[in-house]
Amino acid sequence: MSFIQPAGGSASSGPRRWLLTPSGVLVPVHLAPRLNRLSHADIVLQYWKVQLSAADLLASTDGLARARRLLTRYSLPATLAILSKAALVLAQSRYQDMIRTQQYLAVQFFEREILDRADAWIREHRRDGEAYLFGEQQLLLAMCVALLDSKGTAPPFPTGRPLTTLGEALLHVSHELDPLEMADARAAAQEPEAQRRLYIEFILRKGIFYGHDDYRYAVARYHSLLCELPPVLSNDPNFVDIANVFRRATGLSIQTYLAMGLGVLSPFRQINRENAHDAPVLLDRRRLFTSSNVRGAARRFLKVIATDTRRFRRAMRRDIQQYGNLQYNFLEAERHPLVEVKKYLLCCLSINFLERKFSSGIHHIVLDALPSTRRKRYFDFFGAVFERYVQDTFERIFTVNRFVRGFRYGRPEREAADGWIIYPGAAIILEAKSSRFTIGTRL
Repeated sequence: MSFIQPAGGSASSGPRRWLLTPSGVLVPVHLAPRLNRLSHADIVLQYWKVQLSAADLLASTDGLARARRLLTRYSLPATLAILSKAALVLAQSRYQDMIRTQQYLAVQFFEREILDRADAWIREHRRDGEAYLFGEQQLLLAMCVALLDSKGTAPPFPTGRPLTTLGEALLHVSHELDPLEMADARAAAQEPEAQRRLYIEFILRKGIFYGHDDYRYAVARYHSLLCELPPVLSNDPNFVDIANVFRRATGLSIQTYLAMGLGVLSPFRQINRENAHDAPVLLDRRRLFTSSNVRGAARRFLKVIATDTRRFRRAMRRDIQQYGNLQYNFLEAERHPLVEVKKYLLCCLSINFLERKFSSGIHHIVLDALPSTRRKRYFDFFGAVFERYVQDTFERIFTVNRFVRGFRYGRPEREAADGWIIYPGAAIILEAKSSRFTIGTRL
């Protein structure tokens, strides 16, 4: 039996028995209605272990010390191409197909002996959930470590051989992402409230990392927020010409930037389990937007979303020095999810980060372009835009008499919420908040 085949048959058949929480924790469906009866620690400690590591399969706790040596053994472009393709295949898989995807990747990266050990680990620990060998954060951290520590003199990757060197490296990276293994020792000596904060920190950071917006909706939402609504609110006392700020920062209109972004996403979104064996994973930027009348715009566009290995390495080291927390510090990968690993060839570190560049990433481009004295004004104006967006959305959802926009009353004038959903004998009061997690919360 395959090591990642759940008990009782394929994960893609029959009713769904597991819920994947935003923190990446698998919880049985039958527990969902009574989660409030269990403590947060019960849930985390019982169901957090969904990815096997070197500690489980190799009896090694070397972590990144060993992973660094393995990830830099061969040339950087080939190493990143392999890891990026695995990440893209993983990102293309629905939850129902994840078991098959894990099986597909497992035979590429591991010898039979490791797979047998994984089977034995699951049998010994009587796991009821799914045990994975690959994860989004694991692959991204492996690519970042390879970029940070690679040497230009590494030999080319041997052809026609299993990717066992990278497979072992990924297991060591997984061990580094085993926060509760380290947290348990810290928590044992602390008071219950301190233990609680430790587990909440773990769940929150996992939730932030894995909380991806479907780009098909996110792009449309941010187009409405940043292109359509600001002109409507031009009389707002805090009005900021967002389109003009973005154009001055990038040399592009938001519409052109989004159109080019969807074009760049397309080839990466086409890589899946069925075509991964022969689909090119490195994007040749010379073949992007080949028409002569858009080449200038294409150069400006790529400057926003792509960087080279030297600049990436320098920026990530600066981020680590400032914020620490290597396991979650992917700020430079968020700024530049495409890295030129060889002349003209771009590697995608994270398809989800690339998609964010065309939704919430626009907000950050505008914010970075503004002087510090104008950022408070921008936040206030964006709050008004977001409030208007929420109100417009609810007006489309509900009948005319069901939803009421927020209104002002009294002297001095006060605001009666941002919206009301009226029912016979009851009302739901809405407050729209556009604030975001700070870097300190995330890292």
